[in-house]
Amino acid sequence: MADAGPCLADPDPSVQPYFATPPDETGGAEAVDAPEEAAQAPSNTVTGKFTLGSGQPAAGLPVTLTANDLGDDATGETQVPFLGTATTAADGTWSITLPSTLPADVQQAKDDNGGILNLQATAEGVTTTTSTPMLGVDTLSTTTAQQSATVSGQNDYGHSTLLAPNTVSGTTQDTYAASTDSSTLAAKFEADPAPAPDTVPMWQSDNSTLAADYNPYLVNGHDVSAEAVRPPTVPMSSGNCWDTKTQIDSSTKYTVVGEAHANWDAKSTFEYESSMSSSIDTAVKSSGNWTIGASKELSQSNGMTVGWSNKSKYSHQYQVPILYKKWKYQHWCSSSARATWYKIEASGYHIPADGAAGKFGKDVSSKDGSANFNRAPKANRTYLEGGGGTLSLAQGSSVKFGGAVSAFGISLGAKTGYDSNHRQRITFGSQPGKHWIWGKNGSLSSGHAGVFYSK
Repeated sequence: MADAGPCLADPDPSVQPYFATPPDETGGAEAVDAPEEAAQAPSNTVTGKFTLGSGQPAAGLPVTLTANDLGDDATGETQVPFLGTATTAADGTWSITLPSTLPADVQQAKDDNGGILNLQATAEGVTTTTSTPMLGVDTLSTTTAQQSATVSGQNDYGHSTLLAPNTVSGTTQDTYAASTDSSTLAAKFEADPAPAPDTVPMWQSDNSTLAADYNPYLVNGHDVSAEAVRPPTVPMSSGNCWDTKTQIDSSTKYTVVGEAHANWDAKSTFEYESSMSSSIDTAVKSSGNWTIGASKELSQSNGMTVGWSNKSKYSHQYQVPILYKKWKYQHWCSSSARATWYKIEASGYHIPADGAAGKFGKDVSSKDGSANFNRAPKANRTYLEGGGGTLSLAQGSSVKFGGAVSAFGISLGAKTGYDSNHRQRITFGSQPGKHWIWGKNGSLSSGHAGVFYSK
């Protein structure tokens, strides 16, 4: 017992408690607030790329560009005019320069979305061997004038969009039924108490789980993924062609827009204030099932301040209510519907009747702690000295939360752009010593951290 004294001595307050082997705290530099990201450079030119299902370029196909947010509040069928047309080049790429002065309704939609213009580009053709109609639908976001908006999700998919069989017809009925929700892959993501995965499957069913070997390019026993595709027989011109959209359904769903972490004696804060700054996957159905497409930007003013502030040793995701709509789109030429497809996309911040303005999501504290710190790349680590220091992540964008929401039986991913109104913050307590944090995808100063964790 004579040697028991040192074992019972008070622990060093500058050292965080640990089990077994002390964590390796070598490397890393003292943290400072990263500068806020500059606004995206404005441009009137939008570009993209369409490919076959095999990934080979889809050349020589007509592309039409429309404003994606027009007619959102209309009932019945709404005509969506073209903003431009193009033809895919030999490598599948296309480029369209928007008018220097946008139509008044398009300009209003852009202004209502914080200066970000959401667009939809479609390419259509027919396979040369089996005469299967093919369709590609891309969602793009751009800024056409200088403003403070941050485009958080643009180029998630590199604007390379796969053509898919277009077997949906003008008389095809929507197959989704809420009673089958529990059988979908989306429901499994939503019910999983673990942190959301980083990605979601590209192809999904809205009433079941697809087989592992599901092939969306199998049409009448033929795999059309690598078949050459030619333009439609009837040529397209802006004078005799137009697009329409008809709302099929709408639903408000709480969607993960970020998370914040604090371990040991730290406190976490997550801020989602004044306006939206989130990029959410779209889903398109032109054949039997849905494919996840490029994301749509939401930057509207919501007039709300939600999130949480200075919660001790607290690591959670945060969700906000977003209205999702399902649309039936049709491409018309000379009064004949040449293509039909369905689309699921976010519409905007919407508090349901008797609903919360925002709410806490999954507990993600399993990402924190010494064991995870030891596995993190040293280049991603940084620290603050104790005594109440504060650090914010206010540039770049969050990690993409796969399974951020289940809408009409489809699981969609989301990410949030960090700025002065949308940030993850940590405040360290009075304990002395180094308080360590680390970025998931890079250092905090790189702009690519996505989210940071707490030791």
